[in-house]
Amino acid sequence: MAMSTQTGRRDRTTEGSAPAVADRPTESRASVSLGEVGEQLRRLAAHQTRIELLGNELGRALGHGHRLVVVAEEPSFTQASAMVAHLCRAAAVSASALRTPSDAVWTDAQLTSRLPPLDVTRHARPGDVLLALTCERPGLAIVSIERAALALGMRTVGLSGHLPNPLHTFCCDAFAVESDDCAVVRTVHGVVLEVLAAAMLRGLDLLLAEPTPT
Repeated sequence: MAMSTQTGRRDRTTEGSAPAVADRPTESRASVSLGEVGEQLRRLAAHQTRIELLGNELGRALGHGHRLVVVAEEPSFTQASAMVAHLCRAAAVSASALRTPSDAVWTDAQLTSRLPPLDVTRHARPGDVLLALTCERPGLAIVSIERAALALGMRTVGLSGHLPNPLHTFCCDAFAVESDDCAVVRTVHGVVLEVLAAAMLRGLDLLLAEPTPT
């Protein structure tokens, strides 16, 4: 695998079409291969400790007042929205989900000339967290967002499909699902997001349990 908001306890009860690209994964509408999902989960199980430690770190960042922005291309946007909703229901954190277009696959020249997407990064501060989700080869928009966020000092995290994947170039932490089936990738991402969100809430709990400095 490539590895390229007040102190005190919070109330947990309140709170133009793209051209066809030959190497884009194709999603089966009929079924998801449980065998392949199991294989990919076994691969990622070796990184569970790393995912949980990352979640703890991100939870502490949110507890210190930083915000979480989850950006996702269309196939993954429902997952992004669900994760943000879960975190906001469970704790008083600042989090949002944004959809990015699955535009045509970029070239290196386009990437270096693309202006930063100000709608995502305008209010960003160093230490804020950007989590990017893509189950296909990522489009220009989401890669540009990740690059701009990293340049601004945000903690950038990526969940992607198979390697090599250009998104990982701009991620502080990245995890790849080595599958060409978008449905498999999205299913495995769902499990990883559950583990990550649970670890974020534990990290937040640990921070809130620490004695307040006098």
